[in-house]
Amino acid sequence: MLSDNKRVLPAGSTILVTGVSGFIGSHVADQLLSAGYLVRGTTRDPTKSSWLPTFFDNKYGKGKFDLITVVDTAEAGAFDSALEGVSGVIHVASDMTFGPDPNLVITPTVASTLNILRAAAEHASVKRVVLTSSCASAASPGLVRAIEVDSWNDEAISQAWAPPPYEPSRGFSVYAASKAQSEKEAWKWYEESKPGFVLNAVLPSMNFGKSLDPVSQGHPSTSGLIQGVFHNDVETVSNNGAQYFFIDVQDNALLHVAALLHPDIRQERIFAYAAPYTWRGVQKVVQGLYPERPLGPEFPDAEPDASTIVPAPRAEFLLKEMGRDGWTSLEECVKLNTEDLV
Repeated sequence: MLSDNKRVLPAGSTILVTGVSGFIGSHVADQLLSAGYLVRGTTRDPTKSSWLPTFFDNKYGKGKFDLITVVDTAEAGAFDSALEGVSGVIHVASDMTFGPDPNLVITPTVASTLNILRAAAEHASVKRVVLTSSCASAASPGLVRAIEVDSWNDEAISQAWAPPPYEPSRGFSVYAASKAQSEKEAWKWYEESKPGFVLNAVLPSMNFGKSLDPVSQGHPSTSGLIQGVFHNDVETVSNNGAQYFFIDVQDNALLHVAALLHPDIRQERIFAYAAPYTWRGVQKVVQGLYPERPLGPEFPDAEPDASTIVPAPRAEFLLKEMGRDGWTSLEECVKLNTEDLV
């Protein structure tokens, strides 16, 4: 972690984290609390997130974490009270339904992103805003290419907005387009509006790794795919997870914190791609970690994605600046993702 005198926001500042109960959001909050910040987290459904205040109170003490409800993040004024006294914002919340209708996914996702940026601009206390984008904002899996700092997934945008019918097979393209369009619109707004805060974006690849609380949180989002490999569920994993690049969720969360606090990160897209993976490769890691477990059907062999992620070394450098040795390996990441399952 950066020393106190290098951070652009002092410890003890309040940071707003949207989508705080999700896999990424909960780890972002955990990293911030560990670094001495106060966290105000938003959730759409407080009943599903009720475990989080108890978890953080027990880990860091009462009064460090506050959970608030924002049902409709695209509604004007939704974040006004949430931003009172806030020094930084990490906007993680997004539509993860993979619905195929772009009008129901892309339009509100873009509106939510612009809504929180505009609201933050009205609060002079806000000095930094970090947007959780996605590797899908730059490109979709399946085509070997060089990913540059200015790469955008225009192909997914075209696919997402093709005329109906909106078949379920279009779900990933709609999701990818929602991330690409919301990030594009965020940068456009930022350049035109010139607010008083610094904007950065993090583009994570597939997130694997530990759950904060396996009992209460389970294995949410993409961490559930590693659970599927552990349980030899070849069909579900193969049908729901592309073979692309991964990042450990704690590394990803720390890069978000870097984007919030590091003085040298300004108007930057951080490409959080650790390394390529295949499901057969993950299965071999699980076999090596738990040789006594019965082996189910093997995942089909596949070649790892050979795309070149030009900005990835910059992200790893920033990770080291934050105190890590570098990217968490696939082996360690899978171990963290499965050790509570044994």
